[in-house]
Amino acid sequence: MFSGERPYACKHCDKTFVRKEHLIRHSISHAGTKQFDCEQCGKSFSRKDNLHKHRKTHSGEGPYICHTCGKNFVVKHYFLMHLVNICQSSLWFSTFLNLEFTLSYFFQNFP
Repeated sequence: MFSGERPYACKHCDKTFVRKEHLIRHSISHAGTKQFDCEQCGKSFSRKDNLHKHRKTHSGEGPYICHTCGKNFVVKHYFLMHLVNICQSSLWFSTFLNLEFTLSYFFQNFP
């Protein structure tokens, strides 16, 4: 079971990680080079996977809808960041995370 321990800390910011490879992947963001450009809007990214996530935002409607303001999101990460930083819908956010944890536990333990 997940203990909540995050032993790998970034030297450049206050982020911590459960796995060393996540810290290594994160450290690329501090390098300052953004070599992956979106062809549609010109926004640049330091990691290719972030460019792929961003590209989904240009495709239109998304499956994640904020029940506070009605905005929809294609990428789950952007949806969760919106809930925390913009609408601050803590009840909806905690319900969403509990559901995710429950489903994850179910699929891991009852294949």
